[in-house]
Amino acid sequence: MGSGGGFGSGVSWQCFGSGSVGSYWVPLIWGSQRGVNPKSKEPNMTVRPSKPLASKFLALEHAILLVQSLRDVSVKLRRHDASLEKQLRRAASSVALNLGEGRRRRGQDRTHLFRIAAGSAEEVRTCLRLVQAWGYLPDNALIRRLVMSIEYSN
Repeated sequence: MGSGGGFGSGVSWQCFGSGSVGSYWVPLIWGSQRGVNPKSKEPNMTVRPSKPLASKFLALEHAILLVQSLRDVSVKLRRHDASLEKQLRRAASSVALNLGEGRRRRGQDRTHLFRIAAGSAEEVRTCLRLVQAWGYLPDNALIRRLVMSIEYSN
C-alpha cells in the first residue's frame, strides 16, 4: 500500500499482483491505511483497476498501431475483395484482443492466448501478401513495411 504519489492526494492504493506488468492498483476508498471499511470492518474490495499500470504492454500497443495502420488499406481493399478485407480486419482485431485478454491471465491460459495472437498476426501478414499477389493495391509501400514488420516480430 502507498499513498497518493501523483494519483490523487490523500488517496491510498493497494497493488494486486507482484507489482509487475500483470498487476494492477485499486484505490482504498474509505481512507483506511489498512484497506478496511471502518464501519463494517470488512476488507475494501474493488473489482475494477483504477490506477494505470506502471508500464505499457508494448505488444498490445503495437497491435493497436497495426490496426490503425490498416484502416486506409482496409477501405481500399473492400472495393476489390470484401471477403479478404473482412478476414484482414478480423485477424488484426484478434491480435489486439488476444494480447489484451492474455495480459490479465496467468499460466498456460496466458500462453495459449499469446499463441493465438501470434497466429492471428501471421494471418494478417498472409492477407497482406495476398493483397500484393492479387495486385489489389500495387506498389503500396505501407503494405510492404507491414509485411516485413510482422515477419520480424514473430
